Amino acid sequence: MKQIIILGSKPYAIIPGGDKIYSANGATFGNKIKKSDFTDHINVAHVYTLEKGLNLIKPNPIHKQKLKAIINSGFDRLVLFTSANDANSTLRVKNYFTHLNIKEIEVLTFYDQRILVRKIGKCGYPIIGKYFFLQMPKNIINDGLKIVKALFSWKFGKGYIDVYSRYRPSTGILALLVAINENGPSAKYVLCGIGTKNRNQFLVQNRIFFNNIKINDASTEHSDADIYLLSNLRHHFDLLTTEKELFHILPEYETEF
Repeated sequence: MKQIIILGSKPYAIIPGGDKIYSANGATFGNKIKKSDFTDHINVAHVYTLEKGLNLIKPNPIHKQKLKAIINSGFDRLVLFTSANDANSTLRVKNYFTHLNIKEIEVLTFYDQRILVRKIGKCGYPIIGKYFFLQMPKNIINDGLKIVKALFSWKFGKGYIDVYSRYRPSTGILALLVAINENGPSAKYVLCGIGTKNRNQFLVQNRIFFNNIKINDASTEHSDADIYLLSNLRHHFDLLTTEKELFHILPEYETEF
């Protein structure tokens, strides 16, 4: 059975070896890996994140580190996720890596991602769980109107409108969906460095840095959608994790000695 590692940026992740590793948004800048531990290394990243690192006028330090990590990781393939309306950003990022002689670059459009969530995730997009109805009434109305606008845009317009982050998966979970789509139900998938807490913290040269210095401990905006998707996926695929905060959803990966 193939063992596939899905790596996120949470600090001090426990990373077992495997056949392939899919690292999300340059996760290897904090959680170092040995290339020899894997046959294939696929970097999965969002165009929005990488363009922040490319910004020559005011680059985001964390995103610049992520961009550098992707360049230095010796990856075999790059999968780029786009937003609803960022064709120019996508072209800029793709051209940047093409000029670095990276030949295998795949772009998954906003439409492709919606199809992937529905096909592999076994749920609809946007991802609407009980958490939608547990909000304040004004938030239900606001989020509901945004969802309706997005649905009409996808059906009758140009599809440039997306739902709020709470109703779509994070890049780490999208990386998992890509991995499952490519490796099938017979493989084992181990999530490392992917969680729902402390998502504002990043490990750089063994020091913790904050993406937003005003927030020490923050859940990602995608947490609800991620938990909903993982709860679905665990019934269809062999998913394990090394992250304690996910043990209530997925079985713990036990290291073999």
